[in-house]
Amino acid sequence: MNHKILNITNGNYFNEYFLSHFGGEAVPLCEAMMDGETVTEIYSEKFIALRSKEHNVSTEEYQAKMQAYHALNDNEYTELHLWFGKDTFCQANLLTLLAYLEQMKFGGKVFLNYIDDETFEVLEKNIGVELGLYQKLYEKILILKQKPAKLGILFSEAIDLYFDYHSNEGALPRLIRENSHKDKTALICLLLENSKDYGLSDLLAEKLIEKYRSGGSSFMNLKERAKKLKTDIPAVFLALKEKQTPWYAKVLAAVVVVYALSPIDLLPDFIPVLGYLDDVIILPTLIAWCIKCIPSEVFEDCRTRAQGMWGSGKPEKWYYAVPFVLIWLAVIALIVIPFI
Repeated sequence: MNHKILNITNGNYFNEYFLSHFGGEAVPLCEAMMDGETVTEIYSEKFIALRSKEHNVSTEEYQAKMQAYHALNDNEYTELHLWFGKDTFCQANLLTLLAYLEQMKFGGKVFLNYIDDETFEVLEKNIGVELGLYQKLYEKILILKQKPAKLGILFSEAIDLYFDYHSNEGALPRLIRENSHKDKTALICLLLENSKDYGLSDLLAEKLIEKYRSGGSSFMNLKERAKKLKTDIPAVFLALKEKQTPWYAKVLAAVVVVYALSPIDLLPDFIPVLGYLDDVIILPTLIAWCIKCIPSEVFEDCRTRAQGMWGSGKPEKWYYAVPFVLIWLAVIALIVIPFI
């Protein structure tokens, strides 16, 4: 096999700079993985659908920007040089790329080059990267939102800021709430001035403002907490089978699993106001109660073993919908029978 090198850069701007100043073959990784949902199998149909929705583009438009994916799958490279910054935005993209290289079983050499994202100055060059742990890190950080003990080649401070970025009490949400009286343009400028280490773009800044600005922040905080609790459903499923789990916790865990995997909601989304209770209050509350009833060491073990479970989507079971169908039939019967 001929010695073939590919450079993968974080975004179009540096890619253009790289081609004009260094030459060689280079493609950009156009993503913003620090925000939005993702799944275990990178570049799968579900991944593309989720990320397209996050970027508000069609799947066709998203696929057209997958230059790194196409280059890696259309050619056989013996060596990859990755060019990324140390901020959170770049590190989340770098983590996704390294996880994908493991997923595709890339067998060549990988080198990392750190750059200053603003000046494009090369800070560190030709750092050897040993693949093997990044798929697990990707699942733990970007899917489960859990901080791992070991980070490999990743920049620790940037990962800390990733969790700060996703916290309702993080520095940027606090900054937004403290300055909610400012107009949107001034608030975006303020966020960009204070988020260099996050690598925040103006679009991400605008999304944060919509999420945390006073007036809608309480409801959004509730939704974020509910979303975080739902990531523990696979662990609850495993705890249901553990001998050390008390019987009453198993009963509650069974209710949680049936509720979560049913294709039919107890309170359908089309019911005004009440439809939100199902996802935002009822299920998260059941999960929280269930976790409290399970011995902490048992649940932590289940949580560890559950990493990556249902990463490509929870397995909905039609027969789990039977209890909810029966409940609604009973409600309808109670309403109709008096008039017969």
